[in-house]
Amino acid sequence: MRPFVVTLALGALLLCAPAPALAQGETAAALVSTVQRENEWFCSILAPRAALSGIVEQLARSMQFEVEGLELISPTALVTVDLRDRPVPQAVEWILGASGLRSRWRTGVLQIQRILPDSPTPDELRDSALATYTSALRSFPDAEAAAAAAFAKAAIFEQRGNIAQAIGAYDSLVRAFPQSVQAPEALIRAARQLFRQANWDAAAAHYADLLRLASTGPLALEARLGFASSLARKGEFRSALRLIAALDTASPALTRMEMHQRLLVRARCVLGEGNAATARTLLRKSENGGLETELELEFYELSARALPTDAPPEFAAVAWMEYARRATDDQRATAVSEATRLTRLAGDEIGALALDRWAELNGVGDATRAHALAAREALGLDLQSLSSDLAADRLARAERLARARLWPEAYSTFAQLREQTPALDESARTRLYTGLAKSLDGQDRVDEAITMLREGLELVTDAELRREFYLTAAAILESRSRIDDAIEAYRGRL
Repeated sequence: MRPFVVTLALGALLLCAPAPALAQGETAAALVSTVQRENEWFCSILAPRAALSGIVEQLARSMQFEVEGLELISPTALVTVDLRDRPVPQAVEWILGASGLRSRWRTGVLQIQRILPDSPTPDELRDSALATYTSALRSFPDAEAAAAAAFAKAAIFEQRGNIAQAIGAYDSLVRAFPQSVQAPEALIRAARQLFRQANWDAAAAHYADLLRLASTGPLALEARLGFASSLARKGEFRSALRLIAALDTASPALTRMEMHQRLLVRARCVLGEGNAATARTLLRKSENGGLETELELEFYELSARALPTDAPPEFAAVAWMEYARRATDDQRATAVSEATRLTRLAGDEIGALALDRWAELNGVGDATRAHALAAREALGLDLQSLSSDLAADRLARAERLARARLWPEAYSTFAQLREQTPALDESARTRLYTGLAKSLDGQDRVDEAITMLREGLELVTDAELRREFYLTAAAILESRSRIDDAIEAYRGRL
């Protein structure tokens, strides 16, 4: 092995050409000295073509350090070093770097490690694979492995969430290699993605193409069920029912999941034809043995749509909300809007406001805004409609809003009663100011809540009622981990 020489002169690291091989045992002596100043080690090294391992050992020995990993240094690694009064860690890092090594310091130990390149990230590996597959397909489009390469490329797009590119790549594979073993899998993957996107026409076309390629096997069964489900969602109910009947005859359901999937397709079809009662019967059967998580969205959608016309509005609202919690985007907006409308119809305006808050938090607030405004008006949350209410009614209404955790609405209602504080008895004042504090705390306005309690204390003289103020303050402060302040409140100091 030919040694290579590194020259370090006045702190500059210069890579030189490989030196001629030395005879066994032929190495130059290295002059190494160290000195410690203010807990930091400095060194001077004069070494003409000396063994790297020997320099490291001398440095470590002079500082009374142990060396770990010395075997990583090649015995033929030679360096030429001329350094004067340099920090030892810096000098060692320079010297070891010439051999692709680095140093790590611990108490009393100098550890030598290899310099390893950073591992590529998953995305970098996928980019590299995509580039490789693309280049291979461009250079060898007719090779036997071309279909496998095209499938791998499409699968990478799918894994990365580039669904449109993945579908396009799967379709390209099927067009280019219709007889390949990868074609059925490519069609089913594209069909699944199109079904998830609610592109029923394209999904049905892909399932039909797969059925033309494969007549048996698990993919064929999935394709027949997917084809029927796509037709049902397109509104072709008669065709979908015929397909399910034929599927049951040719391949009876072997698992509970398969049976429930087919029942849901039938329920959608009969519901689409106006037979809600039969749909409800089928839905009840689909729950036998427990409802699979994958089928919950479709089950609750159909359950909401199949409700009898005389169903109690509060019961119907629950069904629509179950659907809303599992749906996304436009489906979620439709479901929560109907749930809010039915909740108002049941006379539960506070419940309607709670659903409006849920809609806001889940990105579909526009769907419930009109219902929420009507509920607020019915509750008298605007000043004009509240002015004619009795104070006791408004206080009770504010407390109901607070129990429903509708903090802004509760605070607004409590705040409008402050003008009538002189007319309230001490019990009502306590309810008012503790309610104001809790509503402010619910909005993370803790200091304002405590200020409100202090204000209320000035208006109450009864010892038991004043104790309610201190307990409320302590509970708020303790929940915010302000323990010292909470202890003071428990002691009756606010």
